Amino acid sequence: LGQRGARVRAAEKGLEQTRLETALSLWHLRHEARLAYYTAARADDELVIAQRVEELTRRVAQIAATRYDAGAGTLLEKLQAQLVEDRAQQDVNDRQAALRVARLELARFVGLPPAALQPLADSLATVGATPALAALLAGAENAHPELRALAAERFAAEARAHAGRADRRPVFNLDLGVELLDPATCGNADNGPRCVGPRGALSFDLPVFNLNGGPIARAEAEARAAAIKRNAAAARIRTQVRAAYESLQSALTRARFFAARY
Repeated sequence: LGQRGARVRAAEKGLEQTRLETALSLWHLRHEARLAYYTAARADDELVIAQRVEELTRRVAQIAATRYDAGAGTLLEKLQAQLVEDRAQQDVNDRQAALRVARLELARFVGLPPAALQPLADSLATVGATPALAALLAGAENAHPELRALAAERFAAEARAHAGRADRRPVFNLDLGVELLDPATCGNADNGPRCVGPRGALSFDLPVFNLNGGPIARAEAEARAAAIKRNAAAARIRTQVRAAYESLQSALTRARFFAARY
């Protein structure tokens, strides 16, 4: 009466949930590894800039010291230039430390020892055209792996509840066969010493004392909880997409400003 089909569908929904949760874990890993890569690439670029700044400040400090020794400059100018050079050298040290930390984090995600990491081949990617905010929100709503995994969790719980309700129905068992009878009871002496006859039995189980209420209630509660979690995750993801979109627009504005000025 549908019990087997309900259990099969529940198992299939559970398998789909596991598959999507695995895909979500892989998505998180790729996301974190990508962020670690670009963090290391940014730290690499910032170190190059800091080294160039330190080189310029060192030249300025040398010029200020030469002017002071020749009597054309003041001690204050010499000390100020030296202080700027010291700060630039400290910034180089800080950038080197940040780069080492970023490479350690990247090595952790790719599963390699830090010494095995090769120099980064790709610098920070050039940003192309930015999609519209509405398109980004729609894409996140339809294809975000976290939302798909939570939806699969809800469907799996609903399938388990349906299978539990199907188990309440009585299960009919039909038993057919033949059995060996006493020849004297066959009513036919020509049958010889062997006499067989058909046998049939019909039985069914009534779930009178076990209505399976506990598993059904638990599955229904899990389905409701999964729906609530998905709604909360959808609201959070929409907020994150809007925030990321605004951050991107701000970064693009700064990039265009520096590209135009320098």
